[in-house]
Amino acid sequence: MRPVTIHATHDKAHTLGGYFRYTADGTLISETRSVGIRIYKAGHWGSGGGLGQVTHHDRSNSKA
Repeated sequence: MRPVTIHATHDKAHTLGGYFRYTADGTLISETRSVGIRIYKAGHWGSGGGLGQVTHHDRSNSKA
């Protein structure tokens, strides 16, 4: 997933990001998504907090 900016002002931005993990054969095993707050202060961008979620895809009962 490509990171995107949801909303931004001159000194704050809300971002959405994440990634997917796969096995060697291409089976999706987890998704991670996050919303972050970035703050511009004293000439630097830094983290103002955020939240995230991981979804694991359990394939232990899947038929081959």
